[in-house]
Amino acid sequence: MVRVGVVGGGPAGLCAAKNALKEGHTVQIWEQCCSIGGTWVYNEETGTHSSMYEVMKTNLPKETMAFPGHPFPHHLPSFITHQQVLQYITEYGEHIDVQLKTCVLRVERNGERWMVEVEKEGEKRQTEVDVLFVCNGHYSHPNRPFDEKRFTKGSIVHSHDYRSNKGYRDRKVAVVGAGPSGIDIALQVAEVAQKVFLIGRFIDAYQGTPENLEQVGIRVKDLAADGVELVDGNLVACDDVIITTGYFYSFPFLPPESGIVIEDAGRVVGGLFMQLVSRKFPTSLFLVGLPFVVVPFVLFQAQVTYALALVDGTATPPSPAEMEEWDLKKRGDMSSRHLPTKYYHMLGDEQWPYFEELYWRAHSTAPAYSPVVRKLFDYTALQRKENIATYKDINFAVDGDEFSVVE
Repeated sequence: MVRVGVVGGGPAGLCAAKNALKEGHTVQIWEQCCSIGGTWVYNEETGTHSSMYEVMKTNLPKETMAFPGHPFPHHLPSFITHQQVLQYITEYGEHIDVQLKTCVLRVERNGERWMVEVEKEGEKRQTEVDVLFVCNGHYSHPNRPFDEKRFTKGSIVHSHDYRSNKGYRDRKVAVVGAGPSGIDIALQVAEVAQKVFLIGRFIDAYQGTPENLEQVGIRVKDLAADGVELVDGNLVACDDVIITTGYFYSFPFLPPESGIVIEDAGRVVGGLFMQLVSRKFPTSLFLVGLPFVVVPFVLFQAQVTYALALVDGTATPPSPAEMEEWDLKKRGDMSSRHLPTKYYHMLGDEQWPYFEELYWRAHSTAPAYSPVVRKLFDYTALQRKENIATYKDINFAVDGDEFSVVE
């Protein structure tokens, strides 16, 4: 029997714990907040672990998001609220004994095991596990690349602390960063603001935006007293600024001996094979959920499947040479496409062969993903480009490997 420790009680951690228990292992799972759910737990207070805002719907349909054997309730719309996702996660993890309000302080290697020191309500204690899954998410340490003190005209907030569009009525608001959170928040603020400037480096401009939302496809140089200074020398004058420039990876409890290193100023996690497996401890240390632009719950299941296969010996541990070759190929492919290092963990269309490789390496006969999940992912991406403001109103019906739009 293997003793498994899991850091984090969000969907990734619950997936690791649930599957480890199914394999017959003993599991301890530590969650620093007062409830399970991770990033899906809304907290109206700012400066907390949560980045969730008051009104938020998923940007993928529920038909793509379910864990195997745990479908979302049929009566729900395709694009669901964060409250509905949290309810699903709560039901998925209802029989898992999670140690809440428990913060992991540090981890050390002790012989063939991991010593984990945790703290709960001021009391510290230590425990040992054979295998450690790190599932602490990557939406709690905001990237703040500008000198925010320079902006003095109005309010400035990172999306990590954005909660609602209250306070922006009849204001001119600059949203810096045009990723999923940026456009989502910009659309919300545009409902009440006089004018919204969505500033970012666009591959394609969003279609179907409201008239008071202007897309500015130029990089930001820095903030100014009364607006946002662009690299071309122009100023976007505004009353308030919302920064949506993403987050950093952070694992302050992991020791240097783990071999895990943070690269590119917090945007890349090194020392891993397949963005999951510790190259130094390939059968006992796993970091789940690092890739982005993915179907997240499908990702978690695929990664946990391979990790547990390494734990129980079903999968052959990769050799040091194989792990080095994988990383060099990954970086070489990025270089050939002129992609900056910060996109190391971005998958997008690469997620499908990535999932397949994880299951293949695990010698698993389970499907890596349902074909309809990929079809829905691609269809949703197309609809998002064509009408960003209304695509979440679409509902789907799934029949086997096919889907249809429900009018």
